[in-house]
Amino acid sequence: MRMNVETRKLNLINWISGLNDDKLVKRLEAIKDNVDEWTIEISDKEKKLLDLAEKDIEQGNLIPHGRVMEELAEYLAGKK
Repeated sequence: MRMNVETRKLNLINWISGLNDDKLVKRLEAIKDNVDEWTIEISDKEKKLLDLAEKDIEQGNLIPHGRVMEELAEYLAGKK
């Protein structure tokens, strides 16, 4: 079952509050500072595509990287 957004945020808050790695905290701050700029920069179409991709991930509609690479290698071998 998927956790609601409030539970997920509380889990993140708890996790962040226990961090001692300054480098990681700085990276999280950079994400926080840039998240609004990043979401503004992408188009509505790109946002919809990201939403669709997230749904695919949640539903398990994934192809492992290794399988993709194998199929690509087979395809390229057949092109020679």
